[in-house]
Amino acid sequence: MLRPGLGGRVNTGMHAVRDTVETLGVALSIWSARTAGDPGADAAGDAAVRAIDLLQADLYVMRDELAAEIRARRDTAARTGQA
Repeated sequence: MLRPGLGGRVNTGMHAVRDTVETLGVALSIWSARTAGDPGADAAGDAAVRAIDLLQADLYVMRDELAAEIRARRDTAARTGQA
């Protein structure tokens, strides 16, 4: 569920983060159930690391976009005299 008030690109970013978290969960589940000589576990470990890297990047982008939206809203409110 999307939170009210978060608009534009932030909502799109939330979808990307949600998808990446799901990928991370699956990859970590496979990794945690690994057995010796399991090549799938190595691939899952690599996928988990990539997912973490993507999450960090996506969250930084979301943060910047949200901060820009907040600044724009405050600037508009200041110009129009609305709080």
